[in-house]
Amino acid sequence: MMEATSANFEDLVFVDPLSVGRTNGTLKTELSSFSSTISPEDARSSQIISLQAASIFWFEGVWVPIIGSIGIIGNVLSILVLTKRDLDLKSSFVNLLITLCVFDIFFIVAVNLFYSLPIHSRFYEVEILPYMTPLLLPLIHIVLTGSVYSVVAVAVERYFIICNPFNIVNQGRGFRYIILIVIFSTLYNLNKFFEVTVGYATVTREYWNVTSQSIQEENVTQAKVVVTSIRGNAEYTKIVIILNFIVMVVIPLMVLSICHIFTFKAIHKTTHFHNAISSHQRRDNAMAMLFFFIILCFVICHSGKFTLNFFEMSRIATQEKDKEWPLWAFILARINHLMLVINSSVNFFIYCFRDARFRTALFSLLGLKSCHSLLASEEPIDHTCIPGSIRRSRRSHNNNYSTNNGNPCNGQSVREIQDSGEDVELNTVTINTVVCGINAEPHPV
Repeated sequence: MMEATSANFEDLVFVDPLSVGRTNGTLKTELSSFSSTISPEDARSSQIISLQAASIFWFEGVWVPIIGSIGIIGNVLSILVLTKRDLDLKSSFVNLLITLCVFDIFFIVAVNLFYSLPIHSRFYEVEILPYMTPLLLPLIHIVLTGSVYSVVAVAVERYFIICNPFNIVNQGRGFRYIILIVIFSTLYNLNKFFEVTVGYATVTREYWNVTSQSIQEENVTQAKVVVTSIRGNAEYTKIVIILNFIVMVVIPLMVLSICHIFTFKAIHKTTHFHNAISSHQRRDNAMAMLFFFIILCFVICHSGKFTLNFFEMSRIATQEKDKEWPLWAFILARINHLMLVINSSVNFFIYCFRDARFRTALFSLLGLKSCHSLLASEEPIDHTCIPGSIRRSRRSHNNNYSTNNGNPCNGQSVREIQDSGEDVELNTVTINTVVCGINAEPHPV
């Protein structure tokens, strides 16, 4: 059995910005302990505790459940739409996006169970949460790591598709990425299962005695979260903070930056040969732009976590780790929890905003085909999406129209050309004539 202590739980929850929290109503107890006549120092302490309690209630008790509920619905809809086969996306990209949605759903649920529900249920906070914390806290870290590296994996996959499309890494369905992410996220956070455990303490409770019609006290044994000796070790704590900063901040930002620099350089280069690239390449480029917005939201929503991790590193460097955290860091930790939930909830809206095919599949899934038809009729036609071979064939037709007695392709219609078995596929833009002998490049709708 590992030795456990209950004295340093606040040290535990402050070490990682994700886990900055409170235990068994600490803030409420401290706030209620001040009397009506207090000194200026106590008044300032009371104001600080009030601000801490307010930040916990509004950020974690109100906004996290509201946005989290929307995020769960959005992620479920995203999974249903992504499983449809009319999005013209590579299976590796689809599978990685589905994996990201799954991690985000578990993260939202776990954060609400750990932070939001205890604010609204005293019974849950005292009687249930202490038993769930040794499993719930590692789960939060595992799914957060999985979510972060799912984004990294999609960036790497985009890089190979656009910059090196014939690489063997790009030939699978993304399962290699997924297996590696799950294994790495679990192994990296395996130590979290040994940092906290359940302990018991005798506390005094007040209750109303019906017989005597008076308030009486009783001693009861109450479960509480305690820190193990592993987490209490100063050197272990320092290693955890430094490693967390490298693995969860430095590496993801470096990989995302490098992949997107090379990806957008490749996209810029292909624009000079716009007529020569295939429709699938255009689709890949469009997905790269969509993923740019996912990365942008990722960086913005994780900025609070990055800031707190950097602040922890500076405290270690200046030997100030044992000092009390300032009020701004405590409130920023609450905002950080909300921003992480927003990041796990916003991808659905990015898909809807940036991808017309995702909207089409979503409307079809929800039975709103009439709404989709109305929106589609109002969307301008992008003539740049017409494959270059078709555009060249149209120009060739105009030049050769007179030599064929006004009847292109020796009298063959477009339908006859399609029925003949040639690899011709029409875009949403109607192609009235196609020159014989020129195989139009497919452009999936």
